[in-house]
Amino acid sequence: IEAAREVYIQSLTAPLETTEQTPATEQTPITTPKRKVSIDAQVENVRKAISLIIPETKIIVHETHQDYTQATNRPESAGLYDPAAKILHISRERSNERTIAHEAFHAIFLRDIATNKEAQELADNLYKRLMRTTNKQLKGALDNFTALYSENIRSEEALAELTGILAS
Repeated sequence: IEAAREVYIQSLTAPLETTEQTPATEQTPITTPKRKVSIDAQVENVRKAISLIIPETKIIVHETHQDYTQATNRPESAGLYDPAAKILHISRERSNERTIAHEAFHAIFLRDIATNKEAQELADNLYKRLMRTTNKQLKGALDNFTALYSENIRSEEALAELTGILAS
């Protein structure tokens, strides 16, 4: 994991130009950089990083959101990790600067987990530990983001979104 992390961090050395507000909520905005690195570069960076851990994982960038929806049956999302097929699906039209890292987190997190219960317990434990030391703005943004998900996957989604925020 450390080797993959280093590959990914090295790929993010380009300077950032400006920032924009993430539309999480008006109450708890998180400022994130505008996408300076193209989606193709982000995909290539993630592909290199996760190939060291889970080389069988594929990344498909769908050119249109309609193509993405046909492949995933998830019109409400911009990215999806399918653990059975080991494929990250990304909508080029809807993804933001956090989407690819967010979905890559799911691939890495779920690689050795056998059951949904095991995933939930591990995510809940890790999320609770992280929230003890996190600032209120970030905690609020993650809580607002995860409010869209069912209770049993909120911790994993929060951790994935945190990964996206850190990568952006």
